[in-house]
Amino acid sequence: MNTRLTILFFLFLFSFLSSTHAQTLSGKITDAETNRPLEAVMISVLRGNTMIDYALTDAKGQFSLPWKHSGTLQLNISLLGYKREMRNINAAGTLNLSLQPEAIVLKEVQIRPGRINTRKDTVRYDLAQFASSKDVHIKDVLKKLPGVDVDENGQVKYKGKAIDHYFVEGMDVTGGRYNQINNNLSAKAVKTAEIMENYQSVKALKGKINSEEVALNLKLDPKARDQWIANTTLGAGWSDDNDKLLWEGGLNALQLGKGKQSVYNYKTNNNGKDLSNEQTILTGSGWQEVPLSGFLAQPGISAPLDKKRLLFNETHTLNGNRMYKWNEDRSLRMQAGYTHDVIRQQRGNTQIYYQPTDTIQIDETYHYRLRSDAANLELRYEDNSNRNYISNRFTMDGEINHGRSEELRQTLRTSRLSAGNYFNLIRNRENSTWEFRSATQYAYQPASLLLEEGKSKFNQHSFYTELNSTCKCNRIL
Repeated sequence: MNTRLTILFFLFLFSFLSSTHAQTLSGKITDAETNRPLEAVMISVLRGNTMIDYALTDAKGQFSLPWKHSGTLQLNISLLGYKREMRNINAAGTLNLSLQPEAIVLKEVQIRPGRINTRKDTVRYDLAQFASSKDVHIKDVLKKLPGVDVDENGQVKYKGKAIDHYFVEGMDVTGGRYNQINNNLSAKAVKTAEIMENYQSVKALKGKINSEEVALNLKLDPKARDQWIANTTLGAGWSDDNDKLLWEGGLNALQLGKGKQSVYNYKTNNNGKDLSNEQTILTGSGWQEVPLSGFLAQPGISAPLDKKRLLFNETHTLNGNRMYKWNEDRSLRMQAGYTHDVIRQQRGNTQIYYQPTDTIQIDETYHYRLRSDAANLELRYEDNSNRNYISNRFTMDGEINHGRSEELRQTLRTSRLSAGNYFNLIRNRENSTWEFRSATQYAYQPASLLLEEGKSKFNQHSFYTELNSTCKCNRIL
């Protein structure tokens, strides 16, 4: 009986160790000719054309990649000077490979080691070794970093997950509206980019609550730090198709340092380029506003075409950001933004009915014009120490939309004015952590519908408040 129990125990232990090992893809990469281990080989996991995970080999040529995926994926093994290897893989295990050397002809290019450095949960990229003369803004270089993707709307993702914090020299001057950095900061002004996984933004919660957030921090070249960086762009042309003057212009000024930062931008165009993402919050961390819905909504403008081909607009957008950081804990951020946009759409539809005795053709046309004005204001104070965390954020947002349909002879006006205050307090003690949160939000949403028969008005008021208090205590007996 004891012998059977011993055998069963070892079988269980063996199966447990096997299942644990199967959760990791590991192996060794060597040179096929010299059999020497290869360092800094990129092992990328791809789902379609999107990189969802990656690992680098160490000085011994070894790599280890936690496997949390299901289904068949593609494994891309690459190193400059060697032939690329592609493998289909659907489970974890051991994978040892030898790469064949491949001669590469380079002109006036210097290859230096150390493009990527990894330490614990932080990956540091030397941008000088990724950038080229064609890269204008920092987003152009971020697209080239292994594991980093930049969507069409400007959102930055790491291993397929949207980043939760976007810092410059450790400061979030844009409050999540980081397209104002992506689209305006010169690529030459940034020296390194750091990706921090499992990032805990609240110091008082470090070591107490695990975080799965991802943060991106840009470190500037010392020559560009604390200096004003200004750029101006202006372009104009004539469109024979529309018989109108087309323009695109912008003016921006940035001062980015470790104690204070400023970002001021103005952009305008009427050539179909969407500027709305300059004011869009792309991070989802923090206590967000309660979604609002009104009685009336403006019709959407869409067509089965690329947005650049269907957008006829006149857009002006302006924003100003100022942030002060007095020490490692306390900071104050002030933001304001405004966007004026006029969009026109003309749509046609032709239907032909073939009948035995006659052919019927029905032509339909639709003209729609939407004018919108939107403004936002935000003030945020933060005291982020190891013992206490205090954050207070006040926001105001306003929007006026005026839509006109010529065929329906209908005018729709929708407006919104909202204000909110969001407070968070965390006190960290040796055996307890106490948190208090409050949110207050008010919104006024007037709307009107004007027809030939008359006018209808709708007024909506919304008020929301929430208080939340929690305490986590660890008693030592």
